[in-house]
Amino acid sequence: MSAPLSPDELEQRWRLDGKVALVTGAGQGVGLGISRALAEAGAAVALLDIDPQRAADATASLVEAGHTAIAVIADVADPTAVAEAVAATVEGLGGLDVLVNNAHTVRSGALLDVTPDDLDTVWSTGFLGTFNTMKAAEPHLRDGGSIINVVSSVMLKQDTSGFLLYAATKTAMRSLTRTAAMEWGRRGIRVNALSPQTTSPAWVEWSAANPEAAAKILSEVPLGHIGDAHDDVGPVAVFLASDASAYMTGGLLLADGGRGHLR
Repeated sequence: MSAPLSPDELEQRWRLDGKVALVTGAGQGVGLGISRALAEAGAAVALLDIDPQRAADATASLVEAGHTAIAVIADVADPTAVAEAVAATVEGLGGLDVLVNNAHTVRSGALLDVTPDDLDTVWSTGFLGTFNTMKAAEPHLRDGGSIINVVSSVMLKQDTSGFLLYAATKTAMRSLTRTAAMEWGRRGIRVNALSPQTTSPAWVEWSAANPEAAAKILSEVPLGHIGDAHDDVGPVAVFLASDASAYMTGGLLLADGGRGHLR
């Protein structure tokens, strides 16, 4: 039996000092909340977004708070742009240890209303975007590297009427997570999924347009509120990125107030 960890050693396992993280869709919402949490735990963070101004503003907010951060611009559906963004992260911050795949354009609607453009947009930014970023990052991830894919456990179980594309894409991303965990484990890379229930600009817009549906979702959350991207989801991402979760891969962690467990 190994000796017990001292309080300092235990705390250090949760720290990200000296690590470099790349977060996609980091200009706002969940991506920005996770980026802030990773930076506060000591990581240098590259905030990737398709919108240059959004990326610049988000990065500035971290730098002004005393953290090390850079903005990288890419459409995750474009493999070439993604490879360039990963290379810029490695060059600008000195390496890569953590990848958070959060970027995803969402379109909802009944099955018969889904258009080929809807399908292409949701699939290319969700599954293919995650695939592109993982594939580009793998050669650069240092031993002990962690990949965190933002998915939805609820969409694996609930009535998905009106959310076909979102549900299908998140389900495929869950399979991608498990496969990469099995194939890359010997390489020292861990791959886990994180399922949040959190406020975001997209949630605010959708709930305003669908108040009854939003109220129903809130009623299904045992803890009684929609989580905050930084306060509630960020610490879970820090755990998955840190050595505290060094023996976890292929898993799914829920930060959804308990809603996913009721399905």
